[in-house]
Amino acid sequence: MIRSCRRILLAIAVTSVLATSAWAEGIFQVNDAGTGNWLFDQPSVVANGTVLHVAFVGDNAIGGSPNTRLYYAAVNGAANFADKATTRTQVLVTSPVAIDNDSLYSSARHPQIALRSANELAILFQAIPAGGTGYKLFRAMVTIDNNAVTSRRVDRILDASGNDFLGDLTDPSFALVTTDNTMRVAFSSFPSILAPASSDVYYARVGLENARVVGNTLIPLTTASSTGVSPLPAFASTATTTAISYGPPTTPRRARRPEESITRW
Repeated sequence: MIRSCRRILLAIAVTSVLATSAWAEGIFQVNDAGTGNWLFDQPSVVANGTVLHVAFVGDNAIGGSPNTRLYYAAVNGAANFADKATTRTQVLVTSPVAIDNDSLYSSARHPQIALRSANELAILFQAIPAGGTGYKLFRAMVTIDNNAVTSRRVDRILDASGNDFLGDLTDPSFALVTTDNTMRVAFSSFPSILAPASSDVYYARVGLENARVVGNTLIPLTTASSTGVSPLPAFASTATTTAISYGPPTTPRRARRPEESITRW
């Protein structure tokens, strides 16, 4: 949940992580300040060397409920955070850029970022499509060159035929597979096909370029004994196996997907 208040993103580097001595830390604001009430939240980070690529959501001027957009920024993880003379300019590699495709969506939430190459990043997030009322999944591709965003595009994720699928899609998690240019995606769908007051968890393989589910890879993971509210799936992937952990809150579950087959325990 995002509350309507003034909230900022901070770049925090503890020297126990970035250096051998652990006696100080520096804190810097990542987002650009808005006017009146403003909010920035839900960061996701992926590192490429000392550069930390950050995806987050925000609203520069809240008038009632926040209408958050997706943002991208990059932070210099090698900056001297222990030096009081270090400035925000030295910490920010790329200032925040809105990745919004004009009016394609509203109310972006829960971004997840991954590195496709040194110059391209993929971001998966949920948002409400223009003219819609419920959340769906979107894929953003961000291209950078010399620390500047040179290209950005956002596409709604559709099924293999180019159509909408399931209900409200939320809480996405994913692993990027560069060998076949796809995302392995886990997400929640409401209402549940097993228990309408609850949510189901699904797995899908989604093309990076066309943002469509690949073939018949949309697979429900929820069973009658594992339905629940806000199951919050989390992804972990190796070269041979994909593991997805999820709720319900009272009984955590996990599903593993080796070579296109699902086993549960």
